Amino acid sequence: MGKVDEIIKILSFYSRVNTLKEATLDEQNNYSIASQLFGSMILATAINSEYKEADDLSKIYRMLFLSEFNKQYPNYDFGTFKLGEQYIEEIAEAKDTKSYDGKLVYKYKMLDSLLTRIIIEKENKVSPSQLIKEGSSIISSLCDIQPVKCEEIFKFYHSNFKLKNKMRSAWDNKHWNVKSDKIETIADHIIGVFALAVIMYSENNYNIDIDKVLETIVIHEIGEALIGDITPFDDITAEQKIEIEHKAMIEVLGNLRNKEKKLSLLYEFDERKTPEAKFTYYCDKMEADLQAKIYQDKGLHHSLDEQSNNCVFKYPEIQEMLKQGASTAFDIWYEWDKNRYAGDNDFPEFSNMLEIVRMCNLMNLIVDKKENNAPKRKIMQILKKQR
Repeated sequence: MGKVDEIIKILSFYSRVNTLKEATLDEQNNYSIASQLFGSMILATAINSEYKEADDLSKIYRMLFLSEFNKQYPNYDFGTFKLGEQYIEEIAEAKDTKSYDGKLVYKYKMLDSLLTRIIIEKENKVSPSQLIKEGSSIISSLCDIQPVKCEEIFKFYHSNFKLKNKMRSAWDNKHWNVKSDKIETIADHIIGVFALAVIMYSENNYNIDIDKVLETIVIHEIGEALIGDITPFDDITAEQKIEIEHKAMIEVLGNLRNKEKKLSLLYEFDERKTPEAKFTYYCDKMEADLQAKIYQDKGLHHSLDEQSNNCVFKYPEIQEMLKQGASTAFDIWYEWDKNRYAGDNDFPEFSNMLEIVRMCNLMNLIVDKKENNAPKRKIMQILKKQR
């Protein structure tokens, strides 16, 4: 297995990113840093759909994400990454409120904070039309656009705001029933996928349109704002899921000017025929695998003997995994997904990554030292024995 160093580096970075799902900037509202980042990205998406402010929207997304990561890990060395110089420059620009893109980054963060507050304080106290009016006025005040022309922006933001509160179904009491006070939300997951795509692209020189990938990732779960997170174990066929998701996507996009372009990205993602769609799909699924392993490594999964209410276990495939020796929750995640990435010559790193994830404790990769060779040595020893 090649590229062990690169994969360990990617996993080390991701494990730090994962902590943004639990850390909060606003204790009063208790939204994670990751979910707040998602809110800022959704605002950037909507505003640039209606009034193209940014020349490069994916750059704005990265600046939002990288600058927040840098706040949490100010000594992190991006210089070790192949695109590290670019990322360092984007972090610096995000901090520069005199630069045009830096001003946009600051504005989108500020708007997310203001709109979060008004939704929490007034959603259950005023009529929907009044909430739209007040939210649109806030957007208008910072974007110098007439309030009536900000209504579609606020509606889109408000719909996606629900993803900050919706738990990923895999971790609820009908599925894996993770025992933690702070369970991953759909918004958290989206930022995890985004981060994984950014770093995988940096290190593997893929011949893909990364701008398209990042734009797709930010909106790829918008249908779940209405229908929630549907898993393969919820007695809904893949065809049924796509049908109801597409209806929900169309409703959430409302009357945004750029609606058709956004829908085309989402349909392309679902078809998984283009390199960009396949890469996005792999990042989406791998992020779920990584989250499952982190919960395992933190000791937050119940034992397999305590899964009487888990709907996953009623499936014959899962029972067969148990017969074959699966002993932990991640064993089942691994067995379920390992063939998903196998045999893809365009993106072989995902299959390699899943194997390495199985071998190491991801929490051990979050260290202060610039280098930590212990995980690599252990993995190389295991690989040598397997050969």
